[in-house]
Amino acid sequence: MQARIYESRQDQKRRAYAAYTSGDMHAGEIVNRDVREYMETTGETNYSKALSSYLQKFRQVDPTQSRPRATIAQRRAAGDELDQVAKDLMRWKAIPYSQAVREAMLANPILAETYGDRPVRRDGFEKVYGVASALQKVSNIITGTPRQNDGSLDMVAVLGVLELFGDLNREAAQEGLTALARKAVVNLPGQISEHLPRATDEVRRRYPALRRMAESGEATEEALRVLYPQFFRD
Repeated sequence: MQARIYESRQDQKRRAYAAYTSGDMHAGEIVNRDVREYMETTGETNYSKALSSYLQKFRQVDPTQSRPRATIAQRRAAGDELDQVAKDLMRWKAIPYSQAVREAMLANPILAETYGDRPVRRDGFEKVYGVASALQKVSNIITGTPRQNDGSLDMVAVLGVLELFGDLNREAAQEGLTALARKAVVNLPGQISEHLPRATDEVRRRYPALRRMAESGEATEEALRVLYPQFFRD
């Protein structure tokens, strides 16, 4: 029985990682909880190191392997979380509870699969909450990474996680450069398309860290400060 429960938890972690990279708002909490348990079990004291190696491990797991059915306790916990998400959606969208539950399950496939024990499509988050850009997905990853005791970002942990998502980082940085270039020419006379190439070159020169992130996919604190100033106090 103990082995069966462990395998179920292993698969839940793998699925949490998959949803985490897709911007699932609740996956970050699941990943964090499981990494904390992993640290307690193994004695690892460096959160950033544990999180990075742990996510890398589940990134390499074969997604085609069979999945044991969730336990009654796991289904009950998933149901409770889905209920809370549904209530939030009811207030935000002013929709009936029955519809809110469907949307909660669509937006949170990990919880839905645990609760209903059947596959759930992976594009539901964007359908429920709107299209999630690469910038939004990276923002969700940063938000889901535990902060330091004073509430500030644990930059070592953030960069350790983002190191696993080079393609997403690259896309987010490219979106950021484009947004900055558009902002620079929005009030200029004529068509935006006329000024955009020159503005893009200027933005790339002005923000070299962001340019390097767009080229290599490697996130740095300097680049993140340009993309997400709201996360930094100083």
